[in-house]
Amino acid sequence: MICRGNACPFISHCPLNDIKATLPIGKKCPVENSMISIWINKHLKTLGIEDPNDPSHSFDMDMLYELAGQELIRWRCSVHLSDEPGLVSNQQVGATQQGEPIFADVINPVLEVMEKAGRNISRIRDALLATREAQSKAGQLASDPTQRAADLRQKALDSINKKKIKDADFKVKE
Repeated sequence: MICRGNACPFISHCPLNDIKATLPIGKKCPVENSMISIWINKHLKTLGIEDPNDPSHSFDMDMLYELAGQELIRWRCSVHLSDEPGLVSNQQVGATQQGEPIFADVINPVLEVMEKAGRNISRIRDALLATREAQSKAGQLASDPTQRAADLRQKALDSINKKKIKDADFKVKE
Protein backbone atom coordinates (compact mmCIF):
# COMPACT_ATOMS: atom_id res chain seq x y z
CA MET A 1 0.00 0.00 0.00
CA ILE A 2 1.20 3.50 -0.74
CA CYS A 3 1.27 5.88 2.23
CA ARG A 4 -1.44 8.51 1.94
CA GLY A 5 -0.65 10.21 5.23
CA ASN A 6 -3.74 11.36 7.10
CA ALA A 7 -5.92 10.08 4.23
CA CYS A 8 -4.80 6.50 4.94
CA PRO A 9 -7.69 4.27 6.01
CA PHE A 10 -5.40 2.79 8.68
CA ILE A 11 -3.97 6.04 10.07
CA SER A 12 -5.61 5.36 13.45
CA HIS A 13 -3.37 2.27 13.80
CA CYS A 14 -0.18 3.70 12.29
CA PRO A 15 2.72 3.53 14.76
CA LEU A 16 4.59 6.19 12.76
CA ASN A 17 1.67 8.58 13.16
CA ASP A 18 1.42 7.70 16.87
CA ILE A 19 4.99 8.86 17.49
CA LYS A 20 4.54 11.91 15.23
CA ALA A 21 7.17 10.67 12.76
CA THR A 22 7.29 12.05 9.25
CA LEU A 23 5.04 9.86 7.13
CA PRO A 24 6.52 8.58 3.84
CA ILE A 25 3.66 9.94 1.72
CA GLY A 26 3.71 8.55 -1.81
CA LYS A 27 6.01 5.67 -0.88
CA LYS A 28 5.33 2.11 0.20
CA CYS A 29 3.98 1.78 3.72
CA PRO A 30 6.93 0.82 5.95
CA VAL A 31 4.58 -0.68 8.54
CA GLU A 32 3.09 -3.13 6.05
CA ASN A 33 6.50 -3.85 4.53
CA SER A 34 7.85 -4.66 8.01
CA MET A 35 4.93 -6.93 8.78
CA ILE A 36 5.37 -8.80 5.49
CA SER A 37 9.09 -9.17 6.21
CA ILE A 38 8.37 -10.49 9.71
CA TRP A 39 5.82 -13.00 8.39
CA ILE A 40 8.12 -14.18 5.58
CA ASN A 41 11.10 -14.59 7.94
CA LYS A 42 8.96 -16.45 10.48
CA HIS A 43 7.81 -18.90 7.82
CA LEU A 44 11.33 -19.26 6.38
CA LYS A 45 12.57 -20.26 9.82
CA THR A 46 9.66 -22.64 10.34
CA LEU A 47 10.26 -24.31 6.99
CA GLY A 48 14.02 -24.45 7.51
CA ILE A 49 14.79 -22.42 4.39
CA GLU A 50 18.21 -20.84 4.89
CA ASP A 51 18.68 -19.34 1.43
CA PRO A 52 15.44 -17.94 -0.03
CA ASN A 53 17.29 -17.17 -3.30
CA ASP A 54 18.11 -20.85 -3.86
CA PRO A 55 16.16 -21.90 -6.98
CA SER A 56 15.13 -25.13 -5.28
CA HIS A 57 12.92 -23.01 -2.99
CA SER A 58 11.24 -20.95 -5.72
CA PHE A 59 7.82 -22.57 -5.30
CA ASP A 60 8.03 -22.25 -1.53
CA MET A 61 8.92 -18.57 -1.87
CA ASP A 62 6.03 -17.92 -4.26
CA MET A 63 3.65 -19.52 -1.79
CA LEU A 64 5.18 -17.63 1.15
CA TYR A 65 4.65 -14.27 -0.55
CA GLU A 66 1.07 -15.26 -1.39
CA LEU A 67 0.60 -16.33 2.23
CA ALA A 68 1.96 -13.00 3.49
CA GLY A 69 -0.39 -11.16 1.11
CA GLN A 70 -3.38 -13.03 2.50
CA GLU A 71 -2.21 -12.41 6.08
CA LEU A 72 -1.97 -8.71 5.21
CA ILE A 73 -5.55 -8.71 3.91
CA ARG A 74 -6.70 -10.38 7.12
CA TRP A 75 -4.76 -7.82 9.20
CA ARG A 76 -6.34 -4.95 7.26
CA CYS A 77 -9.77 -6.45 7.90
CA SER A 78 -9.11 -6.72 11.64
CA VAL A 79 -7.95 -3.08 11.72
CA HIS A 80 -11.12 -2.04 9.89
CA LEU A 81 -13.25 -4.03 12.33
CA SER A 82 -11.51 -2.47 15.31
CA ASP A 83 -12.44 0.98 13.95
CA GLU A 84 -15.96 -0.06 12.95
CA PRO A 85 -16.80 -3.10 15.10
CA GLY A 86 -20.35 -3.64 13.85
CA LEU A 87 -20.69 -7.22 12.66
CA VAL A 88 -24.28 -6.83 11.47
CA SER A 89 -26.10 -3.76 10.21
CA ASN A 90 -29.71 -3.13 9.32
CA GLN A 91 -29.73 -2.12 5.66
CA GLN A 92 -32.25 -1.72 2.90
CA VAL A 93 -32.30 -4.92 0.88
CA GLY A 94 -35.22 -4.16 -1.40
CA ALA A 95 -38.54 -2.41 -1.77
CA THR A 96 -42.18 -3.39 -1.85
CA GLN A 97 -44.30 -2.87 -4.95
CA GLN A 98 -45.55 0.30 -3.28
CA GLY A 99 -41.98 1.58 -3.01
CA GLU A 100 -41.63 1.09 0.73
CA PRO A 101 -38.12 -0.01 1.72
CA ILE A 102 -37.48 -3.50 3.04
CA PHE A 103 -34.78 -3.71 5.71
CA ALA A 104 -32.86 -6.72 6.96
CA ASP A 105 -29.80 -7.47 9.03
CA VAL A 106 -26.77 -7.80 6.76
CA ILE A 107 -23.40 -9.25 7.79
CA ASN A 108 -20.50 -6.82 7.50
CA PRO A 109 -18.78 -7.61 4.16
CA VAL A 110 -15.39 -7.20 5.86
CA LEU A 111 -16.13 -10.43 7.71
CA GLU A 112 -16.61 -12.23 4.41
CA VAL A 113 -13.30 -10.88 3.08
CA MET A 114 -11.60 -11.88 6.33
CA GLU A 115 -13.10 -15.37 6.17
CA LYS A 116 -12.02 -15.80 2.54
CA ALA A 117 -8.48 -14.69 3.40
CA GLY A 118 -8.48 -17.18 6.29
CA ARG A 119 -9.50 -20.00 3.94
CA ASN A 120 -6.79 -18.94 1.48
CA ILE A 121 -4.21 -18.91 4.29
CA SER A 122 -5.25 -22.41 5.32
CA ARG A 123 -5.10 -23.63 1.70
CA ILE A 124 -1.63 -22.14 1.16
CA ARG A 125 -0.35 -23.63 4.42
CA ASP A 126 -1.71 -27.03 3.40
CA ALA A 127 0.01 -26.67 0.01
CA LEU A 128 3.30 -25.74 1.70
CA LEU A 129 3.00 -28.75 3.97
CA ALA A 130 2.17 -31.03 1.03
CA THR A 131 5.15 -29.68 -0.90
CA ARG A 132 7.45 -30.26 2.07
CA GLU A 133 6.10 -33.80 2.56
CA ALA A 134 6.58 -34.61 -1.12
CA GLN A 135 10.14 -33.27 -1.04
CA SER A 136 10.87 -35.21 2.14
CA LYS A 137 9.57 -38.43 0.62
CA ALA A 138 11.72 -37.80 -2.44
CA GLY A 139 14.73 -37.42 -0.16
CA GLN A 140 15.26 -33.74 -0.97
CA LEU A 141 14.88 -32.69 2.65
CA ALA A 142 16.61 -34.31 5.58
CA SER A 143 14.21 -34.21 8.48
CA ASP A 144 16.72 -35.85 10.81
CA PRO A 145 19.47 -33.36 11.79
CA THR A 146 21.87 -36.24 12.48
CA GLN A 147 21.39 -37.61 8.97
CA ARG A 148 21.79 -34.12 7.48
CA ALA A 149 25.04 -33.63 9.43
CA ALA A 150 26.32 -37.01 8.26
CA ASP A 151 25.45 -36.14 4.65
CA LEU A 152 27.25 -32.79 4.92
CA ARG A 153 30.30 -34.49 6.48
CA GLN A 154 30.42 -37.03 3.67
CA LYS A 155 30.09 -34.28 1.07
CA ALA A 156 33.02 -32.42 2.67
CA LEU A 157 35.16 -35.58 2.77
CA ASP A 158 34.37 -36.31 -0.88
CA SER A 159 35.37 -32.77 -1.79
CA ILE A 160 38.66 -33.08 0.12
CA ASN A 161 39.46 -36.44 -1.47
CA LYS A 162 38.95 -35.03 -4.96
CA LYS A 163 41.45 -32.27 -4.27
CA LYS A 164 44.22 -34.50 -2.88
CA ILE A 165 47.39 -34.69 -4.91
CA LYS A 166 47.82 -38.05 -6.50
CA ASP A 167 51.10 -39.90 -6.04
CA ALA A 168 53.25 -40.02 -9.12
CA ASP A 169 56.00 -42.42 -10.11
CA PHE A 170 59.29 -40.73 -10.83
CA LYS A 171 62.97 -41.51 -11.16
CA VAL A 172 65.82 -39.35 -9.99
CA LYS A 173 68.48 -38.74 -12.61
CA GLU A 174 72.07 -38.59 -11.46
